[in-house]
Parts: sequence; structure tokens; C-alpha cells
Amino acid sequence: MGREVKIYGALLLLSLGGAYWASLPTADKGQGEQAVFSPSQDLVKSVKFSTKDVSLTAERRAGDGRYVMQWQRGEGKPESFLSNSKFADLIKTFNPVTAKRILTGITSDQRSEFGLTDAVEKLELVDGSDNKYEVLLGKRGYGGETRFAEEVTGTKRILTIETRLVDGLSRANVNYFDHDVVSFEMNEVTSATIISGDKSLSVLQKARGADSSLSWTLEDEKNNPSLQTWMDRIAKLAVISYSSPESQEKLRSIIKVAYKRGSTGLDEVELLHDGNKFYARSTYLGMIAELEGSKLETVEKDLSTLWPKS
Repeated sequence: MGREVKIYGALLLLSLGGAYWASLPTADKGQGEQAVFSPSQDLVKSVKFSTKDVSLTAERRAGDGRYVMQWQRGEGKPESFLSNSKFADLIKTFNPVTAKRILTGITSDQRSEFGLTDAVEKLELVDGSDNKYEVLLGKRGYGGETRFAEEVTGTKRILTIETRLVDGLSRANVNYFDHDVVSFEMNEVTSATIISGDKSLSVLQKARGADSSLSWTLEDEKNNPSLQTWMDRIAKLAVISYSSPESQEKLRSIIKVAYKRGSTGLDEVELLHDGNKFYARSTYLGMIAELEGSKLETVEKDLSTLWPKS
């Protein structure tokens, strides 16, 4: 008896899925995959996304093409941050915006079924010539890989787009928050100069040992056991907030580390402290950002172990 119930249950689920699939527009009611928005100058200048709970704006920063993002949930405090490489990849998928299908002959009942009648989620893109493309977002399509959408302006076409285009935006403060202080990987670095006050120290990073692992040594290649640990800690600096310090006047420069690959300068990172929190400044950041500071007291304390003994 139990086996028969399971079989009938499975058949019921299959029939419901088939009925839902059959309710979707058939091929003769729509057009296949095509571009619906091609940004002018191959550039998406801004992105806006909103749901009933979340609002997000992303504005392209002049100079480096990164995006200054502001995310807010409800009446909560807005969070401002810089975009990471995942968001850069997402922006590429908007050039152009591609509809998987453009649907025609849609009835008011179908529009309601697609979640468009009372849709509140909205995506807006603005390109380099200030052309705007805006869609309302409805339900997911069968299988979950697409979402129904309706253009707000123009012919107000109903279409389906890939879910991945908008899936990460509601949690942009987690998905697209850039925690990095520099744009490169540390294995790209061949040398660095550590500067603190009127002192400076040149160090090298080379492959050593049987496994050719990278390690840091003094410029004269003398070993300093503290150097590797100290450089590893600096390499792990992580941004936790882009909020400005309460007082710029209280900021004290602890060290600067200028990184090079061969003869090419990569970036210079400055570690700062305001008596309470640690901050970083670099070309990549283009601003001062607050750091996760649980181990940075040790970085300052251990500076003295790096300088050669007189």
C-alpha cells in the first residue's frame, strides 16, 4: 500500500510539473535568444536594483572602472563599499543584456502567473551615453534558471533572462564587497620596501627549497626568521568597512610597504591607526578603509624585529 502511495505521489508531481511547463508560452508564441540592451561605449555606468526589502546602487568610479556600491535593507543603515572582481564579471554579462526568449501574445492571466502584475523587484542599467534600460522582475521560470521580466519603457516586452544576472544583487554587501587592499596576488611580487618613519628596509621574495616555495629574505639574502611571518600578516590585510575615520587628524602612519614585480611598481600600502582602529590606504583602494584589526597590534609591535642590528 505504501509503495503504491509513493508511486501515485511521484506521478502527481510529474503531472503538476508537466502542467506548469505546458502553461508557459510555447515556441510559436515567442522569439529565441537575442540582445535586448547593448550599452553605448560598451559601458555600464550605473546599476540600480530594488526589492521590497533591499535597495542597491552601483556607480562606476572614474579612473579605475570599479564601482562604488551602496546597499540598504529596509530602514537599516546604508552600507557603502567598493565592488570586487565578481561584480566586474557580472557587469560583463550586461554587455549586452540577453533575453533567453522574448514572449509574445501574453494574456493578462499569464502575466499574473509570471509574477509581473504585482512585481516590485526592479533592475535598472545606465550606459555611457545615459541610455537607461529598466525591467520589472517576476517569478522564476520552470527549472529556476530564468526569470520572467517586463521592460518598463519602450514596447514593454515580456521576456525571460538568466537568473544569475540578478541573483547576487539582493546580498551584494556579501557577494560583491571587496575585502582586498591591493589588486594583485602576493606570488606576483618579487621585492618590497618597508618604510617606517625615517627607516626603510628592502626585502626580496624568491622561490627556495626543494618545492620552490616563495619566501622573503633581506636584500642581502641574509635570513631573518621574523620577516616571513611579518610579511604574511601584511599580505592578509582585509577591509571590513569603507567608513571614514571619525578624525583624519588622529590618524598615525605606522608603516608603508611598496611592492614591485621586477622593476615595475605594483602598489604602496600604508597602514594607519587612529588610537582605536586600524586603516589602510593604497592606490587600489583610492581611499582610506577600515581593516580587520585583531592581529595588527602585533604587526606594529614586531616592526622592531625587522631592522638589522646595529
